[in-house]
Amino acid sequence: SRFPPQMHHSFLVSRVEHHVNRTSYKKVNIYLFIIFQSLQLHPTESAPHTDSYMLLLDSILSVPCPSNLVDLKNCQQGAFNCYGLLIRNEVTGLFAVESSERKIVKHVFSILGDHANHGTSQRICMVNALVTCAKGLNAHEIGLFADCCLGRCISLIRDVNQEVVVQSSLIHVLLVMTAQLKSAIHPFSFDIINILQFCLASAEVEIRKGGVKLFSALLVARDDLIVEYEQEFQEIFQKIKSIGMIDEDSETRLLAEKFVQLLKL
Repeated sequence: SRFPPQMHHSFLVSRVEHHVNRTSYKKVNIYLFIIFQSLQLHPTESAPHTDSYMLLLDSILSVPCPSNLVDLKNCQQGAFNCYGLLIRNEVTGLFAVESSERKIVKHVFSILGDHANHGTSQRICMVNALVTCAKGLNAHEIGLFADCCLGRCISLIRDVNQEVVVQSSLIHVLLVMTAQLKSAIHPFSFDIINILQFCLASAEVEIRKGGVKLFSALLVARDDLIVEYEQEFQEIFQKIKSIGMIDEDSETRLLAEKFVQLLKL
């Protein structure tokens, strides 16, 4: 991995394809780790190979993964970690592409939005790639990531055709973004507050639970938003209070109760 990728790219891809075909997932994971390190050490030199990397990673993530196949599960974790690094390199400019040409981000969200042709497990892996990427970004980079991905995540959360597990996973991406942005969240606060209202009003338990957690992250990031968006937060407080009193899920109800007591609603 310390050598420039043009010296080993074709070899690594061929070995991964070979071992995927033989379902030798432990060996696949070893080669994925080398690819991951290469993307870290040589981001600019790796840019010409992104298409073949995406094709390779897609072939791994599209394999259905029963819970008892630990080697495949670990392999897919290695694959979405590589995807997370690809996204980071593209979003932060290390691949030197224009914002309108971010093909990796577009590809990830095209898979997330295409539930007819891509399985739930593959799309969850793509969400995990976004989370992995967001967690590794510094204060400046997370703003670039939010510019590129926040609106796309919100659109998919609002998509009534999405499975609840994918929607709730995407809410977690917003939660990580909010926590990472901290005081720099202001340019994105209106959109986050709107999707927060949507989540708290959802009929789905997991969406409401994600909404309560997002509310917590938002308060930690910028509690002064309560004053700036007073009307919106009055509605949010009412929903939090209602969830704390009557929600069918005990974990969500207890979490909301804590906010009711803390904020003296």
